[in-house]
Amino acid sequence: MESGTEYPYERIVMQKIGLIGGIGPESTVAYYRQLVHGVKQKLGEHALPRISIETLSAFEVFAFCKQAQYDALAEYILDGIRSLAAAGAQCAALTGNTPNILDGISER
Repeated sequence: MESGTEYPYERIVMQKIGLIGGIGPESTVAYYRQLVHGVKQKLGEHALPRISIETLSAFEVFAFCKQAQYDALAEYILDGIRSLAAAGAQCAALTGNTPNILDGISER
């Protein structure tokens, strides 16, 4: 966009949100929609959240759980979070239910 471009609305600068998706694709869509709706409701129709989504395989998550490899599961999810951080996300949310069995992931 050219320097000096006029916007027809007030430009809002916000932090980028990262979503770990794919572990529950339906949940990912629901999170995305709710974030968009919430930002528009709070900041106006022209406001949209900055969102990056890192898709992880639900099948890999289930395999880690079935084999009780929770440290490997934590590392798999952390790799996704690191990818979101590299994309500029300042925070991340897990959009499925399965990963909540992990304790201490936020400490890593």
